Amino acid sequence: MGDSSLSDLKPEYRVDGSCWKFVPVISEGLFNQRPGDIFRHHLILLQLQLAVIFTLAAIIHFFLGRFYLPRLISEVLAGVILGPTVLGRFFPDISAVLFSEQSVKVLATLTRFGYLFFMFLIGVKMDVNLIKKSGKREWTIGTMVMLFPLLVTVMIGRHISIVVDKVDAQSAQYEVSFFTGVLMLTSFPVVAILLMQLKIINSELGHLTLSSALISDMVSLVMVNIGNYRVIMLLASLRVALKSLFLVAVLIVFIVTVLQQMLYWIIRKTPEGKPVKDAYIFFVVIALLVVAIVGENVGLQYMYGPFILGLTVPTGHPLASTLIEKLDTIVSGWMLPLMSTYCGYRSNLWNLNRLPPYWIMFAVTFGFFLKVACGFIPAFCFKVPCKDATALALMLAAKGIVELGTFATNADKQ
Repeated sequence: MGDSSLSDLKPEYRVDGSCWKFVPVISEGLFNQRPGDIFRHHLILLQLQLAVIFTLAAIIHFFLGRFYLPRLISEVLAGVILGPTVLGRFFPDISAVLFSEQSVKVLATLTRFGYLFFMFLIGVKMDVNLIKKSGKREWTIGTMVMLFPLLVTVMIGRHISIVVDKVDAQSAQYEVSFFTGVLMLTSFPVVAILLMQLKIINSELGHLTLSSALISDMVSLVMVNIGNYRVIMLLASLRVALKSLFLVAVLIVFIVTVLQQMLYWIIRKTPEGKPVKDAYIFFVVIALLVVAIVGENVGLQYMYGPFILGLTVPTGHPLASTLIEKLDTIVSGWMLPLMSTYCGYRSNLWNLNRLPPYWIMFAVTFGFFLKVACGFIPAFCFKVPCKDATALALMLAAKGIVELGTFATNADKQ
């Protein structure tokens, strides 16, 4: 075994009459027996993909950054160039080697991990006490800006889809409900990032916008899960939906009781002024992965379990700051840019000649203006200046990485 090499590890396995050849994840480099075939090894291919993705995104942002455009746009454009829009259409042979079908599945898995950790960190950074401190003004704005546009656009879009597409009405209803549902929600992380980029997060308008976005996000979390259980009930049965709801409730209770008490135990075991042990951080990471897997299997979307776990981390304690310090760099610097690029990769701009059904376009366009109006009117009624009320409404209607992640997850499921 001392003289064996990776190229020797090519046993064939016969399973149900099929032959399977073992291909090591790593290779011997350019000096192995078949140097021209190193892209068979997934780690080598992944490293090359990451190098190409981040280099191209950096080059694009070098130019677009001069126009004060966010890096997110450069990352999405890098994915568009590397996807079927440019590379896959004009250089199909290179695309087939660089982004083979199996390697794209690896990228999709990494983007899911990135979204999972991102939602966990959002929960850790989120101060739930903002809800307790919020008054009537924040509750009214946060509820109306999400609930009213969502219900109105879904009802209008579904009615139009039934009238237009009588052959496949159920599929049309799902498309309208999904697109309008995602685009009508207000995402707290997106609004918080926007406020930080505009450098107004500590202003009076920033506090009002942040509190309203947090309330809207919490209400949307409830509405999304109600919609999920409705789909389960329609596709399966009421019994299955109730069983799933019960299991999800048990999981949430387990998170906010058992796991939260374990987090407090970690805090008590950490001496004041001392860093949190790496073993405790490792335990939290394992816990959020387990929560995501269990949640996905009992009917809770995989990102919500880690999000709820993040909310249970006590704000202001060393554990929260250590988790952010350990995870934020790899999540925001590697996983999220990869997810943005992957979303651009999945798009094909040549399909724009086949425009989406006009009932979806109408519902989304109408819903956007309705959402802005539902943010402006209550703010103006609470005597917020007209200029600030307009800015508030537009910021609450902003879209970003959360919506990209949701669309990417849905595309992978399909």
